[in-house]
Amino acid sequence: MAADLRIGGHLTVGLWIGPQKLKISAIVRTCDPVFGNGIEFLEIDPLDRLKLEPYLNGVNDGLAEQ
Repeated sequence: MAADLRIGGHLTVGLWIGPQKLKISAIVRTCDPVFGNGIEFLEIDPLDRLKLEPYLNGVNDGLAEQ
């Protein structure tokens, strides 16, 4: 991320998968002046998870082929 956020801060991440926007609650775990923030996803709506899984499976398939 371009912005430095406070470690331990909670936020909602908007993640676009094609035309669909998913909302995921998260917490800031790391803050580095060069690399930015590291966040941990905490909770995602079950319906949003179903939308995300096919995308992640496709990414994994692509990595396995390399």
